[in-house]
Amino acid sequence: MFAKEVPPTEAEENRDSIFFRIFLNERITGLVILGSVLLSFFSHHWSAYANLVFEWYVVSYFFFEFIAKARRLGLNSYFSLRANKFDFTVLGLSILLLITPAFTFGSMTYLRALRLVTMLRAFRLVPNAHQIIQGLGRALSAARAVLLFMFIMMVVFAITGYSLFSPYLPEYFGTPLTALNTVFGIFTIENWGAIPESALQSDLPWLFYAVNSYVILVLVLGGFIALSLANAIFVDEMVSDNNDDLMREVELLKQQNESIIELLKHHQLGVKGTGAVHGKE
Repeated sequence: MFAKEVPPTEAEENRDSIFFRIFLNERITGLVILGSVLLSFFSHHWSAYANLVFEWYVVSYFFFEFIAKARRLGLNSYFSLRANKFDFTVLGLSILLLITPAFTFGSMTYLRALRLVTMLRAFRLVPNAHQIIQGLGRALSAARAVLLFMFIMMVVFAITGYSLFSPYLPEYFGTPLTALNTVFGIFTIENWGAIPESALQSDLPWLFYAVNSYVILVLVLGGFIALSLANAIFVDEMVSDNNDDLMREVELLKQQNESIIELLKHHQLGVKGTGAVHGKE
């Protein structure tokens, strides 16, 4: 009644084996990604048509890689992994940009957008990229209060600098946004000494001392204390997953100790009960 499933022939199995060996080989995939990244630095010497053909080759390889993984794992298992979802999203965006008729062959803006999307695949070359991204998410979540505090400090210092020094040092405090950029530079300890030197060239002796005091205060509170605190939180959260195995072992030892204590209690109660019976006899 029902048609029997025909088993694949040896030739079909060999073709599948070759197909999987090519498109599921991490070394080949890594070479394709690395090659596309390196060649992108020289693509400005090529014509738009040559760039488009090159992008078609790269996208075609990753399309066949998707087919190979989907056949090997199944669609449900394939999309259950976040890394595969990321790869499929990049592949979909690349194909969409390649087939969108609104762009012309000579549009360098289109090619740059396509290249920007394809460069996202370079993250696959990073070892343990998934753990790094998870650690970064934990670090950002844990450091929210410190980052918000640092931003408020930057705004307060920027408004203060703008109010005090905008008429005298307009290149650093001429507008609130310019002052905010200056404060951010001091926070990152980037060329902060140029501000007092600029104040020294003015004809106002008090300006040099006032600017020096301001810069030192911002540098100590923002560049040293707040930034060091944020760095400490980031490092602690980024490496926290390294202790997961140790914490599981400690929890297992704790459960074993509790079981041993319970057995000892039952044993002591049994010994007392036996001694009481013998005493009555």
